[in-house]
Amino acid sequence: MSQRFTLSADGASDAVLRSVLQWTLARFHPDIDHEIFVDDFRQFGKPKGGLLERLRSSIRNFPCEVLVVHRDAESQDPEIRLKEIQEAVAGLAGAHRVVMVVPVRMTEAWLLADEAAIRKAADYPLGRMDLNLPKVAELERLADPKARLHQTLEEASGYKGRRLRDFSAERAVHRVAELTATFEPVAGLSGFVRFRESLAKSLGEQ
Repeated sequence: MSQRFTLSADGASDAVLRSVLQWTLARFHPDIDHEIFVDDFRQFGKPKGGLLERLRSSIRNFPCEVLVVHRDAESQDPEIRLKEIQEAVAGLAGAHRVVMVVPVRMTEAWLLADEAAIRKAADYPLGRMDLNLPKVAELERLADPKARLHQTLEEASGYKGRRLRDFSAERAVHRVAELTATFEPVAGLSGFVRFRESLAKSLGEQ
């Protein structure tokens, strides 16, 4: 029987986590037959209210066995976000296994490790300009990973003037996630480790 996973994203741009979840399941839980649904508000709109209402809406729109809850830590201590998720989950009716995804700062930090994927997503795979990508150990200390990734994609495109203005870095971010061959380089980062541990626990593995 296939396990249905519903990813309740923090916002529309965080649908990139589908690729992260897909890779993590294939890498660490290859025996789990699964389907992944993403609730990023584009289909049904963002519900009014707080996190609890968001989760209720995600379950209603995409019934599942495993609910994957995403919150970016941003400027908050990740433990605060984790507690917010736990409190919201406690208010849900019915039994759902829950996976918590709380990247330090923002999800985009996990997309800054694959240079080839970034160049392909920027439509200039053979580009030779220095992208000055941060080292993996620095990713969770970036003040604004989203802005850094957007800037890097614009530089990788090689576009100038009007062509650069017409370039959609937001759209390219989704392509980076899809084109990333492996998330192994970032799998040891603290936020990713918490996610992996939460996933393993939800699947009954320690």
